Amino acid sequence: MTSASDLPASLDDLAVEIRDMNIDDIAPVYHLGESLFTSDLYPYIYRTWDEWEVIGQFNTDPEYCLVATVGEQLAGFTLGTIISKASWVYGYILWLGVNPQFQRRGIADQLVDRIVERMIDEGARFMMVDTDPANVPAVKFFTRKGFGNARKHIFLSMNLIKHEYYGKLIAYERSKSRSPAQQPPPPPHMTEAVILAIAAFLDFLIGDPRRLFHPVQAIGWGITQYTRWTLKHFDSDRSQFWAGVGLTVSAIGLSGFAGWAIVWLASQVHSIAGIALSTVLLASCFAGRSLKDAAIDVLEPLESGDLETARSRLAKYVGRDTKGLSQPEILRAVLETVTENAIDGVLAPLFWAIVGAFTPLGSIPIALAYKAASTLDSMVGYRDAPYTFLGRFSARLEDGLTWIPCRLGAGSIALLSGRPFQVWQICRRDAPQDPSPNAGWSEAAYAAALGVQVGGKNTYRGVVKFKPLLGDAIAPIAPQTIHQATRLTRICFLMWLAIALPFLYLRS
Repeated sequence: MTSASDLPASLDDLAVEIRDMNIDDIAPVYHLGESLFTSDLYPYIYRTWDEWEVIGQFNTDPEYCLVATVGEQLAGFTLGTIISKASWVYGYILWLGVNPQFQRRGIADQLVDRIVERMIDEGARFMMVDTDPANVPAVKFFTRKGFGNARKHIFLSMNLIKHEYYGKLIAYERSKSRSPAQQPPPPPHMTEAVILAIAAFLDFLIGDPRRLFHPVQAIGWGITQYTRWTLKHFDSDRSQFWAGVGLTVSAIGLSGFAGWAIVWLASQVHSIAGIALSTVLLASCFAGRSLKDAAIDVLEPLESGDLETARSRLAKYVGRDTKGLSQPEILRAVLETVTENAIDGVLAPLFWAIVGAFTPLGSIPIALAYKAASTLDSMVGYRDAPYTFLGRFSARLEDGLTWIPCRLGAGSIALLSGRPFQVWQICRRDAPQDPSPNAGWSEAAYAAALGVQVGGKNTYRGVVKFKPLLGDAIAPIAPQTIHQATRLTRICFLMWLAIALPFLYLRS
């Protein structure tokens, strides 16, 4: 499904870069597609283009998600996949879009050529593409690129409200709502202890399966819809700030309520169903295994000497520019990512889950509410436009919610290092230099415990920025250093759990 109408033209005036899509490209790619695949021009394409189309492809087939950039501006993108059928392997171009400012300059040609080359390398021997029949420029473009044997699709639809079973279902739900529902008693603290323990084991065992739905996807979708509407209707700084307050309160409140409601409904079916669903939801709030897998994903090619693949994989996890990074710079980037996210992705969710376990609400609503606050901070908590005022309240709230677990985490790392006073002294010396009230403490604690130094020169979209130096460079950062950091996080996680579970047992 495409909306590209490029004709061969000179690129002398353009410095076009074709590269792998990274996590910071997801929103720009979605918005570019939204402006291209409109209902008035291409109704069939319009029905299937949404945020999850981009996020899903990026999660499942990142190697076939490419973008074209001119300077810092997104010029185009293509999303594809590989389909294996018996003795044939098919390459499938799902989406192709080019910014109207850069159309008819050969950018679509470069994107298609690059993804075709990549699919040939993966064993594809046949290429497919489909588009709206009304998209004549795309048909002509792909015909010029060598595609042929066109076939037309027929789309049929049915209004399910008129279906006989739909009426029966509505009647059943109405009769069910008239009978008083039995309010289940609040789960005992012993149950909360079991849920916490099993959720921790699930995160250690499987982490977040890539192809399964994750609560953060729903939270992110809601934030995206609200943000788009707000930026369209509110222009003043003051109105955007108060809209941001509303966004924060609604996102956190609805996430917590949804978690409580889902568990309650499952408990109505059976108490075991409630415990099982609670365990899965809580495990989704912990990112310990995902953080470790991300580090290994980059370290594997790096340790085998494949710097190019290591840089490409690193770009999926960090916001800095990865092109041209040396091996020590890649190692530093991985360590900084692992240590910064150890707090807000692992220890802080556990802290708030434990707090929730001691309340009538339970661990699930509180942990999901914190996850919503963390997601808000990562999506709109920026000082740069257009989120300067819209994201200010959510960013400060997330800083406040993370403050206590961050200090407890730094203290725990200091204890586990065997040199608690020295590590804590380095944290007090270096952490305040970081503009973030929490990231500096997390990174400084790990750096001091591991005897390395992080921070320094980074480049973001071509702009060089300097982060404060944290820790003492007693030893260089090595792959083993990163494995030690993830092990420290796991031990700290288990230590907090071991402290909380006996208290929950005694409370029960």
